[in-house]
Amino acid sequence: PWFAGVFVLVVINLAGILPAPPSGVGVYHYAAMVAVSPWIKDDSAAFAFALICHATSVAVALTIGTVGLARKGLSLGSLRRMAKEQVAE
Repeated sequence: PWFAGVFVLVVINLAGILPAPPSGVGVYHYAAMVAVSPWIKDDSAAFAFALICHATSVAVALTIGTVGLARKGLSLGSLRRMAKEQVAE
């Protein structure tokens, strides 16, 4: 149904308030699996959906961040140097 995507998004974001390891690994996947369970009965298919959904969202964030750094003329190395300089001061 048309509202399934919105429902999954809401459940995943609500689960984001729970304590979780970096990047929400585990909590994100479980929340996504629970959210799609009314429509996808097979646990393997629900887990595959959760993995692909999480990988896609991480890839989009990394791509946007990399493009943003490049547009500013920065790199991860230059950010590290800037952070070390600020800590030294």
